[in-house]
Amino acid sequence: MALALANPGIRRQLLEDLRDSPFPDHGIPLASYLGGTRGRALAAVIARETAATPTSRLIAMASVRGGLEFVMPISSDRANWSGSDSIIVAGSPFTVKEEITAHHRPFGYTVEGDTIAAPLLTPPRFPLFVLRPADHSFGPDPETTRSVAPTRARSTITSFAEERVAMFARTRREVSSLGISRPTASPLDASCNPETAIIPCDPPNGSPGASGVYLPSGGTMNSCSPNPGVPFADSLQDRDRDGVQDQCEYELANAFHPQMQFTSDDCDVSREPYWAATRMNSPIDGTPVIAIFYAISYHRDCGSSRLDCPADCGGHYGDSEFIVEEVTTADYPNSDAHWYLKYATLSAHYGSQANSTGVYAGADLTYGAAAPGSNPFVWVAEGKHSNYRSQEVCDAGAYYFDNCDRPGTRVGLEVLPSANLGSLSNPLNAYVASRVPEVYSGVEHMWSLNTNDGFLGWYPRYLGQGETPYGKLLQNFGF
Repeated sequence: MALALANPGIRRQLLEDLRDSPFPDHGIPLASYLGGTRGRALAAVIARETAATPTSRLIAMASVRGGLEFVMPISSDRANWSGSDSIIVAGSPFTVKEEITAHHRPFGYTVEGDTIAAPLLTPPRFPLFVLRPADHSFGPDPETTRSVAPTRARSTITSFAEERVAMFARTRREVSSLGISRPTASPLDASCNPETAIIPCDPPNGSPGASGVYLPSGGTMNSCSPNPGVPFADSLQDRDRDGVQDQCEYELANAFHPQMQFTSDDCDVSREPYWAATRMNSPIDGTPVIAIFYAISYHRDCGSSRLDCPADCGGHYGDSEFIVEEVTTADYPNSDAHWYLKYATLSAHYGSQANSTGVYAGADLTYGAAAPGSNPFVWVAEGKHSNYRSQEVCDAGAYYFDNCDRPGTRVGLEVLPSANLGSLSNPLNAYVASRVPEVYSGVEHMWSLNTNDGFLGWYPRYLGQGETPYGKLLQNFGF
């Protein structure tokens, strides 16, 4: 398959068929596809690259364990890949959970046939394709279902907005399957059933009631961002030129900063957080929100202490975990100054095959009694620093790999006025030195879009490539 994808025509065909696939994660059931009209060209190229392996043999191989699917398993890859040949193609007779449990070291191939790592718990170097057993049914006639699906008009398999909606739906199902009830200190109406609602249950007037916060300046959505996307005439009020007043951005980021519940055994939770804010229409329901990106910026990931730790769960320099909150006022577009948290995205192995990143309704998070609807509690997995809404969800995260069993200190994430990252078009704090230069001597490019210029936690660059650059993450989430 890897060698076949060296062919630009085959890559274009698979991009289109994955894009239009009606199945989960836009996967394709490989056996039925190879036997169908569109798959014949792929089968012919594979046969040519493998000494004339007949299509019947390929279909038999693709039918093991109930049938393999061909899928791009990582959401950010699906939203970014537009047909380049800088890809990894991996194959496995095991699911991700089975590979983690069995301590496998998965690998794949480039289109030139070179072997390359295909890690489970960390982002791979290039966009990843996988052939593996499907964990769901494709129905009685998958090729007919696939072939009659509507054609989409875009140059990638998905969009980031679509991926956010899919993560939100998955998170709701997973929370429900764990039997975890909605928090009693909910900022939204408790009469709606959150386990069956597709969009979170707002009361009729959209008001969060007594929860939420007022900003010190009294800012409203209209006063904070009177003309969406249009910079303020006074550049001193809007240094990043994103159309949201700087003072309002800081007050919101500070008012809604998450409360981080760390474990008592984590060897290092030191960090130098940065943040950014912008106005957008929420990908979940299309309503106007101010989105806040918290770049937690850990100095390092200590790795897992579990004895059954798989191959790529060890520690590394730099850890670019993040939280994205979407906040709004109670009765926008009216000039109400009462803000509350509507949605939150909590990173958990984002960009990896074991992605457990969740998109939560504000009503499905927990808060302190003094500030319901703001400052959500976030549980941080030991060593790996992935983020979850509760201890139970953490312990089930990454196929039950993550661990929050020994809660320790709970602290508010630091929000400094000087730590505003700005926007992609007008970045602030682009190249930043550590706040403790006597300990960390490196420099971080917080807006880098180059995966070879990853986040290293202010350690010297010669120590490695680093983790996913914050610039890529900010871009993915619309900042």
